[in-house]
Amino acid sequence: MEALILFFGDYQAGIVCDGGTDEVYIADVFQFAPHFRIDLSQQKPWKAILGMQLFSVWQLTNDRGYDDGLQFEFGIVGQQTHILVDGGASAIRVWEIKPYL
Repeated sequence: MEALILFFGDYQAGIVCDGGTDEVYIADVFQFAPHFRIDLSQQKPWKAILGMQLFSVWQLTNDRGYDDGLQFEFGIVGQQTHILVDGGASAIRVWEIKPYL
């Protein structure tokens, strides 16, 4: 099981990829042992959004009905950064979404 843990002040959200279906869901973060955690906060895309407000979250469903992604929007109106977290090959993948215009 692979997980991504996001910290929002005192609140923690664990994002897990189900290896059987590649579905991505939010789970209890306390099931993950602290010694298995790796701090990615200084890496792209997380470093650029540290301290930003979480503006919106979307659950993404594929054409087969699997909830295999989450999209996060950080920042303020007109200055948001979009991060896509999806499941693929039993792993969590992270993408930064940039506008064309």
